[in-house]
Amino acid sequence: MKEIIEQDCPLCGTSAEFVGADFGRRKTFKCRVCSYFQVSVSAEKKLKSSPKNWRDALCQKAIGTPENKMLVITLPSSSDKPKSANVALAAEFVPENEVPS
Repeated sequence: MKEIIEQDCPLCGTSAEFVGADFGRRKTFKCRVCSYFQVSVSAEKKLKSSPKNWRDALCQKAIGTPENKMLVITLPSSSDKPKSANVALAAEFVPENEVPS
């Protein structure tokens, strides 16, 4: 069984729990405000310095996750990245059975 670790939610800042996923490259969060979502470690670092409205919007998106899916937040792949220094985050609903564990 994976270790459950307490940490503030990277989206809303309330107390939350996560388990490591994808060989330590991702975290699957359970937050009483934002519900369930997964975030890559690199995207989580980007969230720390991102505008609050980005985090708020992602929290709302996580709350509205369709049944049998999970919101997965990552940095865009290198081919999808814009040519500017301000790289946005990718957030998509992925079927739960396809989310890396």
